[in-house]
Amino acid sequence: MDLKKRLNLNTYEWWRNHRKVIAYGGLLLIFGTYLSPLIKYTQNKNKCISIAQDRFLEESPSNDKRSKDSSFVLAYQICNHRSN
Repeated sequence: MDLKKRLNLNTYEWWRNHRKVIAYGGLLLIFGTYLSPLIKYTQNKNKCISIAQDRFLEESPSNDKRSKDSSFVLAYQICNHRSN
């Protein structure tokens, strides 16, 4: 019995002292797993927008602010249309 006390093998006491940390950590892990595909989807969409915007800027004859804004809007529309 003395060995059990020295090694702190009383699992109920350990659980009682650490249950909030384990519960919050578990919920955070589950929530992160849930959000992971959404984050990956957003990263891919941002890559698509930047690539399409670069293509539109290469095709435009001038590099003024209006062409940059319009190329971003066109790229956003194209990438949204492809993902749906």
